[in-house]
Amino acid sequence: RQTVYCSNASQVTVTIPQDTSVAYPVGTRINIVSGGAGGVTLTTTGLTLLPATANTTIAQGEAFFLEKAAADTWIVVGGTS
Repeated sequence: RQTVYCSNASQVTVTIPQDTSVAYPVGTRINIVSGGAGGVTLTTTGLTLLPATANTTIAQGEAFFLEKAAADTWIVVGGTS
């Protein structure tokens, strides 16, 4: 498990890579916490997010919890919009 803490005053974009770039093992957990006023947006091009309606933005003081379910498939908990 890894935690990424973002503390920028401007929006931060975090890219979750496709399996062909970084083959994280299934079950990998990544926590992303927004401590800065700018918030965080996930870039997930080419990936499947579960649930399909998963949010990809968090505001200051919020967090995402990501778990790899399969190649190019991530479970996302958290997010506001």
